[in-house]
Amino acid sequence: MKLPACENCPELIRLREENALLRLENEGQKARLNLNSTNSSKPPSSDGLRNPRGKERSLREKTGRKPGGQVGHPGKTLIQADTPDEVVACRPETCAHCGEPLDGVHGGDDRRRQVFEVPAPRPLVVTEYLEKVVECPHCRHRNRGGFPAGVKAAAQYGPGFNAEAVFLTHGNMVSISRAAEILNERYACNVSQGTICKIHESCQASLPAWTEQVKAMLRVEDFLFFDETSLKVDKALRWLHSAGSEFLTLLTLHKKRGKEGTEASGVMPGYAGTATHDCWKSYFSYESCEHNICRAHLLRELKELTAFAWLKWPAPMMKWLLDVKKAVEEARAKGMKALAHKRRDAFVREYDRILAGAFEQTPVKTKSYPVKKSFNLASRLKERRALVLSNIFNTDVPFDNNQAERDVRRSKVKQKVSGCFRSVAGAEQYAVVESYLSTARKNGMGQLAALTALFKGQPFIPMRN
Repeated sequence: MKLPACENCPELIRLREENALLRLENEGQKARLNLNSTNSSKPPSSDGLRNPRGKERSLREKTGRKPGGQVGHPGKTLIQADTPDEVVACRPETCAHCGEPLDGVHGGDDRRRQVFEVPAPRPLVVTEYLEKVVECPHCRHRNRGGFPAGVKAAAQYGPGFNAEAVFLTHGNMVSISRAAEILNERYACNVSQGTICKIHESCQASLPAWTEQVKAMLRVEDFLFFDETSLKVDKALRWLHSAGSEFLTLLTLHKKRGKEGTEASGVMPGYAGTATHDCWKSYFSYESCEHNICRAHLLRELKELTAFAWLKWPAPMMKWLLDVKKAVEEARAKGMKALAHKRRDAFVREYDRILAGAFEQTPVKTKSYPVKKSFNLASRLKERRALVLSNIFNTDVPFDNNQAERDVRRSKVKQKVSGCFRSVAGAEQYAVVESYLSTARKNGMGQLAALTALFKGQPFIPMRN
């Protein structure tokens, strides 16, 4: 087809506009293919076998330090025990120089070396409780001594064994079949997979009161972190909701991701502190608390847009966010509750300048992927301007929602072990037990010790001032 020579020909103008639009759409589709967890809001589990972190620049700042322990780090090493369980004397029988027998000759300057080894597998320790019956000589009433609390069957496993079974399956993501194999080889017993499932049910049944107590403790925290992640449960999609702080974790399962699921967790309704979360709209429906948005999510969305060279505003906004993060951390280290007025005002002016440039480059929302994404993100940054700027006015405000993301991350590992949760009851059981174990880990208590205390009827409760 021969195009008209006139530059102002309507047909030529239409074809040029159509060509520019097609190029833009093609560029957008190519960029979509390169989306992953490092440059978008997609979860790491969606990356599959590829490793995007090896090719793309990480959002983490470069420290210039070499990998491994840093100068001044105390380090950890194996220390000799003062009271070894066994001492083996390595005594020479004859003189290495002249061959003279050394029996009965005393030496000196002995050296010690120790080997730490796991004990050989051995049978479980069996304790028998014998209930005595004593007849009163006065009234002839037969009195029974009774069994200790928790001893309810003719033969049963004790708190320590139950704790180790849950420690393997829930604490270390070992499948039930492999956990049974480990326990049977270690203790020369014959525990079945069904027995381990019963132990799981007993563990969950011991935690309702603990769960309610943790909910009450979360509601009075100054800062909380909220998140939600999808789980495949019984061939359907369910949502794991997380509400947590530096020392507490509560995970709940629900079929809905939005407000209905958040309501069911029982923490956000009526909460009066500061809630840190992503920009999921259902969180903003709660007006009793202050809100704080995760800036790490913003960084990932901005990084996604830097793939388009003609968009000039995402890179400066990323730099602005990281500069604010560094400035707030330095101010917090000095005990400052807010940035100095001059620096604070400079950050605000720079933010407004970059945002104005964003609307100049993409002034109108269209169906085209990069333009639509750029316009939507700029609009959100404008709408949530006060939240983005909040930490320069209060250095206690967290920069990101990483705490909540860490709280739900183990659920993805657990799901990968078996591919899915086979029942809603099993997924709910995981949420309750993981809440307990996560809280124990946050407070420096070992998972095995926390589980043993739970099966003894004394669950671990963190003490807060």
